[in-house]
Amino acid sequence: MSLARFIRNALSSGKRFPRNFYFLNDSKPGGRLVGTDEFGNRYYEETDTEIWVRQRWVESPSNDFDPSTIPAKWHYWIHRIGDEAAVNESAMANKWLAKHTPNYTGTPGAYRSFNTTAPKIQTWEPMATPRE
Repeated sequence: MSLARFIRNALSSGKRFPRNFYFLNDSKPGGRLVGTDEFGNRYYEETDTEIWVRQRWVESPSNDFDPSTIPAKWHYWIHRIGDEAAVNESAMANKWLAKHTPNYTGTPGAYRSFNTTAPKIQTWEPMATPRE
């Protein structure tokens, strides 16, 4: 990152700069607020950047961001599957679209299948003869 780009992004992002630099170790450009989802995530877009990939990003209301909190309608936009943002709820309202659930992998709420098969390895039980 060039020093000039760092200073330009720091000045254009305003009061969001200290948080972005501390938690993301990056200076995001100012960007235009496109919308907010039901979890409080804010979605930004910058059309005047020198790096193509960094034009769309999401800022979480909390410091420990979980990517699974991005709903499907915003995933569509942020991954450039389409250019229409999910601001218009009726544009992406489908009857088959399930309500968003968080990813419980690695937590006590994670799915664990019930095992009905017998174990293939038997535990060792020592057979010691009693001493006289």
